[in-house]
Amino acid sequence: MGKLNIAHHKSYHPYRRDNIERVRKDEEEAAQKEAEAEGRVVLADAEARLDLLRERAGLGKGKGKKKEDDMKVIEDAKASILAKDSNQGHINLFEDLEQQEMITSVRASKKATQLEAEKGVPLAPSAKDLNPWYSERDKGQESQEDEKSKRLRLRDLASKTMNDPLTAITHQLASGSSSNSSSPAPRPSWRHSRHRAPPESNDKMKPPPPPPSDATTMRLTRESSERERALALIRRKQREMRGSETPSTVHGGLDEGYGDVFNRREVEEAHLYRRRRW
Repeated sequence: MGKLNIAHHKSYHPYRRDNIERVRKDEEEAAQKEAEAEGRVVLADAEARLDLLRERAGLGKGKGKKKEDDMKVIEDAKASILAKDSNQGHINLFEDLEQQEMITSVRASKKATQLEAEKGVPLAPSAKDLNPWYSERDKGQESQEDEKSKRLRLRDLASKTMNDPLTAITHQLASGSSSNSSSPAPRPSWRHSRHRAPPESNDKMKPPPPPPSDATTMRLTRESSERERALALIRRKQREMRGSETPSTVHGGLDEGYGDVFNRREVEEAHLYRRRRW
């Protein structure tokens, strides 16, 4: 985009003198209004602080009002006690103690209200809000849950190990190696010794050979199946080769010439005569 050029004679040009003066006046008025509002806030805060200090010191109408409230509570208590005596017809021996306790409770409630007013509205959450009751879990319950999860994990691992085919193969190989190790070792050769050992008598029975293990049986079966498959492949290849021979070589072969020739004897004599000449 090109540069935006505004003519100087336009009324909305930002650098005109009247526009600059109008902006300056608007800024001064806004600053003055902001200062007046801030002064009113400071004055109201100062008055509230003075009232609070006067109430704490007991000056002015606060002390008299407190006494009037206490006397009103006492009069109400006396009226209720007199009404009770007139209705039920008995004398209360603990009237003074009850009045004193009532006055103490009223003062405590007023003091708590005054403390709440002094604290004002909290901006940050309290410690009780930060640690609610539902976030605190029982340690015993946690330990039980940990034991339960551990037991479930071990059971799952055992089932996976039992159903794993690699585990079965490992056990089978281990059993095969143990059976091979338990088989009798071959007898030492006496060829290189100076004195040959005497031959054993035929009367003694030779021990029966150990039964083949599962691994040996599987190996022999696999080798026999592979041998049969190789022989079948060889036979199939031979049949294909025999089927691809031409009619001229089916009966007599390549060395005997054409098999379907009419005068075969004359051709053979001519070939023999030619070989003799050369």
